[in-house]
Amino acid sequence: MDQQEIDRLINDIQEYLNQVGEHKETHGPSAGNLKEVGQEDAETGLFISAPSRNRMERFLKYSPFASYAVEALTIALFTAGILVPFSSWPRTLMFLIGVLLFGIFTITVLLSLNARIQLLVQIESNTRRIARQKEKIARVLDRIRIE
Repeated sequence: MDQQEIDRLINDIQEYLNQVGEHKETHGPSAGNLKEVGQEDAETGLFISAPSRNRMERFLKYSPFASYAVEALTIALFTAGILVPFSSWPRTLMFLIGVLLFGIFTITVLLSLNARIQLLVQIESNTRRIARQKEKIARVLDRIRIE
């Protein structure tokens, strides 16, 4: 992941946390809206939509199988190219190099997407944890101000 992408992601998360903090300040917890706070707890720190999260989980579940399939396809095509070569060696060589590049590129893409999604899910869970801690601190500070 590039440094620019990481910086942009961190800025997006900080903006989200600031928006949540501003929303909490304007609609802060009080004795009358405890049910409202409980509903907001479930959404605190979430910045990935539910459909996207489902797709990411599905990708994380099936990406190892996709990698194995690409590996098997690459090995099968490479073996077929060796055992039954084309009419000329340049064609055979180009086919074998193409198969190897296809396999390497596809597996690299699958692994990098898997790593990025796992990183994003980890960042979201950390953000959720931080938002919960900020909410607890705000509640304690609110109680101190009331007393």
